[in-house]
Amino acid sequence: MRRPRATDVEVDRSHDYGYCNARIRGMWSHLLDRGSLEQLVDAETLDAQIRYLSGTPYKADIEEALIYGHTVASVDRALRANVGRTWLVVLKILPEQGVGLVKAVLANWDIFDLKTILRGAHTQLSQAEIIDSLMPAATLSAAELSELAAAGSVRSVVDTLATWRMPYSRPLDAALPEYHRNGELAPLELALDRWYYSSVAARLQHRHDAGKRLVASVVGTMVDIENLRTAFRLIGAELTTAAIAEYWLEGGAHISQPSFVSLCEAADIEGILNAMRRTPYAKTLEAAAVTYLQEGSLSVLERALENLTTREVLAARRLDPLGVGVVVAFLWAKQNEVSNIRIAVTGRSVGLPEERMRRELILV
Repeated sequence: MRRPRATDVEVDRSHDYGYCNARIRGMWSHLLDRGSLEQLVDAETLDAQIRYLSGTPYKADIEEALIYGHTVASVDRALRANVGRTWLVVLKILPEQGVGLVKAVLANWDIFDLKTILRGAHTQLSQAEIIDSLMPAATLSAAELSELAAAGSVRSVVDTLATWRMPYSRPLDAALPEYHRNGELAPLELALDRWYYSSVAARLQHRHDAGKRLVASVVGTMVDIENLRTAFRLIGAELTTAAIAEYWLEGGAHISQPSFVSLCEAADIEGILNAMRRTPYAKTLEAAAVTYLQEGSLSVLERALENLTTREVLAARRLDPLGVGVVVAFLWAKQNEVSNIRIAVTGRSVGLPEERMRRELILV
């Protein structure tokens, strides 16, 4: 049976965007600024970071979570509680016409968590190890994420989602035979991505407003970046052109299927960077290329692209300043704030150098 979840709230839809966006701007003013995040990174111990967070809008959630100990897990618990409450407030004040678009945006983080859980189940990570890598989700509660993380196998994760009648189970179930044949997660992750982006496109199909243009622009960038990530990983895979084309995600703004195939057939990362010179992603990739050459890690390029996505979403609110754009931008900024806090807290707990922590942050 499908469980009630946070997004199934009884709300008053009589509010207009004037009221909604006034409330959202007030909530925006409580987000941590660059200086606050710098101070969090500068705190020399986890306890010092917890004390600092206790002086921020996370105070009540931190204090409640500390009954479980002064640990990274307790901070995560506090962050999830805070984000979940924020999502509820936003959904309660959101005008009816914006609900579908906002839920579509929120589902992006469900997809992130489901991929994380599937990877953990595939590699036989413990429930605790998987949970440590999750982000506060949208329609999946903390209890549900915990149950999925304890499933023990990819098949069990998919079966549990099906039992709950979650729409994510359908594309995953269809991709399971290929996963069992080749033992690779790519078919499952690609199935989730395709389902997500096609569901967003379906929500946009009958809209003709600034909100549609904003979300379509953001989604186009997100699809391009997923295709770029795939191209990075397929270099040297020695696949046929037809096999490469199967990995392409439709709906990107600047990377067509032929362009994607050409990227994947590049000899090395430098070949991909050269091919992207005429796209809006060129400056971001070129700026990150020096660090990539020094460290040899694809995560450098991927983080730079994540940074670009976040900046584009936050800037996109100017496309729809009187509508859903302000809401979408705020939700992204909130999730980015939580991600930054987790980077700082987890980094401090494992002894990550401050320079490395700062490089991982997305400060906008």
